[in-house]
Amino acid sequence: IPGNSTCSCVKNDPKSTLPLNSDSLCVTEKCVQLGRCTVFPIFRFPSTMSGYFLHQCIFIASHYLSNMKKKVDPCTDFYSYACGSYADSRVVPEHSKKVTVLYEMKRALDRHLRGQLTTIGVDGIIKVFVHNSFQDRDTHILMFSPPKLFLEKKKFYRGAPSTNAFLAFYREYIRELFRLLGADVDDDASEIEYQVNDIIDLERRIANLSRSDSLRNHSVISNVMTYGALRERYPEIRWSLFFNEELRSILGPLSDEMLVNVVDVGYFDGLSALVKSKPLRSINNYMMWRLVSTFDMYLASEYRRPSREFHSKILGTTAESPQWENCVREIAENLAMPLSTAYASTYFSAKDKKIAEEMITDLKRSMETLLLDADWMDEKTRNAALKKLESMGHKIGFPDALLNESAVLKPFEVFPAAILQFPMFVPEAPFYVNYAAIGLGIGHEITHGYDDLGAQYDDIGNLKVWWEEDTLATFQKKRQCFINQYSRLVEPITQRNTWCQSLKSSSLNYIMDTDVHSLGMFRVNVPLQNFPAFSKAFKCPIGSPMNPYEKCRIW
Repeated sequence: IPGNSTCSCVKNDPKSTLPLNSDSLCVTEKCVQLGRCTVFPIFRFPSTMSGYFLHQCIFIASHYLSNMKKKVDPCTDFYSYACGSYADSRVVPEHSKKVTVLYEMKRALDRHLRGQLTTIGVDGIIKVFVHNSFQDRDTHILMFSPPKLFLEKKKFYRGAPSTNAFLAFYREYIRELFRLLGADVDDDASEIEYQVNDIIDLERRIANLSRSDSLRNHSVISNVMTYGALRERYPEIRWSLFFNEELRSILGPLSDEMLVNVVDVGYFDGLSALVKSKPLRSINNYMMWRLVSTFDMYLASEYRRPSREFHSKILGTTAESPQWENCVREIAENLAMPLSTAYASTYFSAKDKKIAEEMITDLKRSMETLLLDADWMDEKTRNAALKKLESMGHKIGFPDALLNESAVLKPFEVFPAAILQFPMFVPEAPFYVNYAAIGLGIGHEITHGYDDLGAQYDDIGNLKVWWEEDTLATFQKKRQCFINQYSRLVEPITQRNTWCQSLKSSSLNYIMDTDVHSLGMFRVNVPLQNFPAFSKAFKCPIGSPMNPYEKCRIW
């Protein structure tokens, strides 16, 4: 307790396995001292507590305290209260735009995987992939959808390079990489400039074709038809070229009766007209650019410079990712099962898995209570929602067969054993620590089954309308409350325990425009503003920033 002379200090055992500097941590059974002067109360440890368990508790407490800024009023800004010191002790790497708790966990994971690997030895204009059918999850179907845009969002393609900084940076990136690849050795400079502008013009038109505002409504964008009907509807496109050997081995012989799903048919209607209006050379140049820009990370440093400069201008990064990180990412994407086996066998245990599974069961029961208490739902919809909750499978950590080498090549889903690590999960910690950390993530995933996207799917995962009309209307009204609430948020000028983050101010606008997740401060503060128990616990007066008069709630 600050100022309490009776709270004596004993140096931490230098032989402790805790990853802390013994000179900066001073502990007793009742307090943790960070630095020389400041002493904070933590847990009252029972005398029977084992040394290992005590060390774990001290480690966790010191982690939380080091992130906090206790001078901030929690009723004014709980994020700054809980995470205010996080950014002070973090330096955003030159090749990154921000640092978050999950980013630090990923970095640790990558280092682990790098050790394992050391020990063990283009969408273009159409995206093609095999996926579970929206209507029948037990069957697979070939999907055709709009491609991922290089600049990610349609808004970045508006206007001309002279008035749009993103397009100006993009044009310079293309021009400079083409120059390095020798494009201007034999060609006139004006011709190169024309081709660069032609590539940007084609990509801008592609961006304008996609109905990005409707992509979360799967009933609207899903269009199942036969392969024969697809070829007949869009004869300008040589569809057989999209069936490489890998796809052919999965799908078998091609036939006009084979079903395909054309996601966002409006895009393909427009693409058909666009292909007819553009010369073949323009399309070839654009496809070649997408190929080069996808793989330029594998070239020598000189050829990666245009990419570094482009990302520096839009993200504020001053260096590229280390090559070992790129290698780990590529192997994780293409050899997920063998790499997961190596990781799980070293860093994850069956005991960890059991604890996490018990937490999932508890949190599902909590969701059941929320559904039962939702007086705005009719009984038919409520029963369907409860059935969906009961049907939710959970595979956390790794499947039991993962550590069986003979099963490694069999088709399994990849499971995030890596997230069950400090600070998201500490098996030896008091239960409330894990419920507040990884429990937040588990509960978040459960509620995805009932958000605007998950609500479109029934208990077996098929696209189906299972909401009664009046209940759905009430759901949409409650959802609008959150939309209005988040729309009133003021963009932060600067950023300072699960959602703690430190980000570069130069990256802020791009992150807010492209990341599907809110900024960390909003992910902390807004849910707590809607949570009466928080205001009660911290005695926040009604009308204070963290206890507003108007609150939003669905469940």
